[in-house]
Amino acid sequence: MSTVSALQHVPCGLGEGILWHPLRQQLFWIDIIEHRLLSLKGEEILDIPLERTPSALGWVDEDSLLLADEAGLHLLDIEQQSLKLVVGFEHDALTHRSNDGRADPWGGFWISTMHRDAVEGEAKFYRYYQGKLTEVISNITIPNGCCFSADKQWVYFTNSPTAQIMRMKLNKETGWPTSEPELFIDHSDNFREPDGAIVADNGDMISAHWGAGELVRYSPKGEVIARYVVPVKQPTCPAFGGENLDTLFVTSAKVGIEDRSDTEGKTLVLTGVGKGIAEPAVKLTL
Repeated sequence: MSTVSALQHVPCGLGEGILWHPLRQQLFWIDIIEHRLLSLKGEEILDIPLERTPSALGWVDEDSLLLADEAGLHLLDIEQQSLKLVVGFEHDALTHRSNDGRADPWGGFWISTMHRDAVEGEAKFYRYYQGKLTEVISNITIPNGCCFSADKQWVYFTNSPTAQIMRMKLNKETGWPTSEPELFIDHSDNFREPDGAIVADNGDMISAHWGAGELVRYSPKGEVIARYVVPVKQPTCPAFGGENLDTLFVTSAKVGIEDRSDTEGKTLVLTGVGKGIAEPAVKLTL
């Protein structure tokens, strides 16, 4: 039986990019709207202001994170709170920003960009790998849900306004796509808008449904296995963490909600939903 509670921190306008650092045993997440990096270290919650608009995180080593913002990917020294540019984006940072992203099992990092006004067709996914940033998906609008199957066969993603989760086959040796996107989950009939997602150790995908107050667990065949109702309307991104990777942390957003409860924008803690896979390190070439 699952249980749910909330971490007690200043609510996020748009919580995202949640990451459990397996070496530090520490949770990190961001607030896109308020330009904040938050962290749960033991019982203490740290709240660090950032100059630009962050969106996604990976880990590089015990002392460093990879942080995506509108300018590019940066190496973040956790203790010094200093940033070093790894690779920049070609877009205009006044009109475009980064969005969902996640490390892949080969040491790469998938990162999306989108128009700040969510202009249709203006979003893309890129893969940072061996020092280069390469476009892998284009002509989408709000890119989300990037995660990888437990057997390394698929990358999943969503263009949220379509209410569809897509997947692409990957080369098991290099992690590069070997096929065009194909439909995996279709919610266009009931419009459950899929946002961030994570894959559990048994291969199931858990997807946060923006606006629906739930996370849904799917089998590798796309079958609905379970629904986890949460006390926020807009859950955004899940991540397994804790010593045994058996706690599911979920960010949320309070933006656009008029009748806000005390929980909207908080990061949730779910137990009894199985175990996850440790996030792989990002291998940088500087």
